[in-house]
Amino acid sequence: MLDTRPRRLTYSRILDLGAIHILWPDDVPNQHWLSLGRPNSNQQQLGDDLTRRHRFILIPGVVSRHSWNLIFDTGKAAGAHDEAVGDHFALDRRLQP
Repeated sequence: MLDTRPRRLTYSRILDLGAIHILWPDDVPNQHWLSLGRPNSNQQQLGDDLTRRHRFILIPGVVSRHSWNLIFDTGKAAGAHDEAVGDHFALDRRLQP
């Protein structure tokens, strides 16, 4: 199931690390949002607000308390990062049960 669709690993270098707004776990308005579940309209509204105000947003991941996600609007962030480069990759089949 893990490797049923083609995947790409995309990477880019942010030119000014000061342009990254960090939303720390303690600053998330509802701590339940840090758990897996279907996003609700309040979460979407927060994301819309953050992307309106900041070029890059680093937010806590929900898959693991040790992961983070970087989100950005490619149009708004144009010129603030190196061109994104992508490679095709396959997930390690040893991860499948």
